[in-house]
Amino acid sequence: MKNIAWILTLLISLAAPASGLLCWGSDNYSIKGGDGRPWPWGSEVQIPWHNIQGVWKATGGSCTDEFIFKTKTDQNGEKMVQITQYDPVSCKVVARGLGYETNRYIYAQMVHQGRSYNLTIHAFSEQDVDDYKTDSRSLRSSESSGKVVVALTLFPLGKWEQRAAFEIVKVDPSTSMICK
Repeated sequence: MKNIAWILTLLISLAAPASGLLCWGSDNYSIKGGDGRPWPWGSEVQIPWHNIQGVWKATGGSCTDEFIFKTKTDQNGEKMVQITQYDPVSCKVVARGLGYETNRYIYAQMVHQGRSYNLTIHAFSEQDVDDYKTDSRSLRSSESSGKVVVALTLFPLGKWEQRAAFEIVKVDPSTSMICK
């Protein structure tokens, strides 16, 4: 009996982190985590298209997946980004989608194991993010302030209120998976 309890504890401890660490959980296809930071939604600055292509990862929260953004231009000159979400440890693709800019953010519908979810990419002035963290009443849009903070949100189709948001940073300008 003692061995069975030990084995069950080991199996639970091995399985528990895996389902909670990915941006997209395996239980009922729910989205996991978020970095818990307040974001000044509605004060987005222009997407930095010149710098968006490459491999990006979350800097906080429970997201361990990485994202490859490949920029493209369609026949009408509209900018688009091909998004691949992958697990850098197993080097397996988690989801794919195609994003386009609308209202100062990139919107994509991602496909994960035959199910879809929404992903958005937002860019904010670093000053606006810092101001919003300390006092939301002092929020001001300042596109010319220099540095840009990029955030990624994941949420079930049509359910923005269930979003998980993460600050993401560029880790490589290439568009190839970086596996550990």
